[in-house]
Amino acid sequence: MAWLRLDIPLMSEIDLLPVDMLKEQLKEADQRFPTLTLAMPMAKAGRDSLGNPTRLKHNLQDIERFAEEKNFNLPKNFLEPLQGLLDNYDFWQHQRHGLGIVLNEDSLVVGGLPYEPDEYWAFDRTMRILPFLPLFEQALDAYVLLLAKGHVALYRLHNEQFEKVDVPGMPTSLSEAMKFRENIDNLQVRSQSPTPQVDDPKFYGPGGDEEHQERKIKEFFDRVDAAVCKKINSSNLPLILACLPEHHGRYEKANRYAHLAKSFVDGNPDAKKPAQLAEEAREILRQMRKERLDQIGQQINQEIARGGRGEQDPQQLALDAHFGRVEVCVVDPHFRQNAEIDPEENHVKLLNGEVKAEATDLADYIARETIRNSGHVIAADPHDIPGTRPFAGLLRY
Repeated sequence: MAWLRLDIPLMSEIDLLPVDMLKEQLKEADQRFPTLTLAMPMAKAGRDSLGNPTRLKHNLQDIERFAEEKNFNLPKNFLEPLQGLLDNYDFWQHQRHGLGIVLNEDSLVVGGLPYEPDEYWAFDRTMRILPFLPLFEQALDAYVLLLAKGHVALYRLHNEQFEKVDVPGMPTSLSEAMKFRENIDNLQVRSQSPTPQVDDPKFYGPGGDEEHQERKIKEFFDRVDAAVCKKINSSNLPLILACLPEHHGRYEKANRYAHLAKSFVDGNPDAKKPAQLAEEAREILRQMRKERLDQIGQQINQEIARGGRGEQDPQQLALDAHFGRVEVCVVDPHFRQNAEIDPEENHVKLLNGEVKAEATDLADYIARETIRNSGHVIAADPHDIPGTRPFAGLLRY
């Protein structure tokens, strides 16, 4: 089974590596050896993109040499599907920031990555998940609500994509509501003139009319919120506003969505291009991720200090992950430690750099089992991980 059809011309970037299919791979906990997982950074355009197939060629040569040195009995023509990519010119001209591949005797999954991964390849009995952790984390996924005078619109930010979402029943413009406010402001200015003419049909003065228009504006934001909530309430993704500060305050009062971001894209959305709006929203998401990581780190440290639900011992964490006890795990994706793991026998043996066909990468195993059991995994640099180990976990019980 191949995810990406390689026999047809590509008119745009290759499809992203499908997370749903990767999750299906995770359920197959005992695929037979070998399964090859490969990730590479890609040059997207220009002269540098000509080196993409050469990068894959060198990786395949290293893989063949490694398998021979370690006496891995690869099936005949095992790498042939990947070697067939080397001369596919159209394929290499439509790359994203990275390329991800999962290959075994039964299937080939090829897809783009919306980030630039480290060079990575490994054999195992199942797919390695470490190079694909950003796809599972959804750290750069959100909804963005544009509240501009010219238009109101909801967008879905997903990796590199920024696409408009149809929201039935949502008002599409602030101008109708805000013109009431502008009329009131203008009338109040006129009412402060030295000789207002009460018989002037344009003079109404402050009072009941202003309260009426304020109700109209409030109703407008309530209607927007109701339509947005109905559309995205089943989601746990953040909602980021893009608007002027005064509109942000009004929407906050109307909001009933549980995941409205505190920060917002400040300024008139009508004056910004979609790419700029998307990048400013991503920057907010990066800051939110950092804050979440800090909070989780503090919680893990507190739990460890009081002998509670915090865990840093990698061997114990591997067993906890397998049996579904890990709620959140912070892991250094660059840490390498092979291990023999038999959870049914409560056995985890570290191999101290020794490479065996039946060995498992410890960091990958902890991450994979945590996700397989509906936990969350956050990839982090060593200095952002609580304590002194390359792993830290918060247990469910």
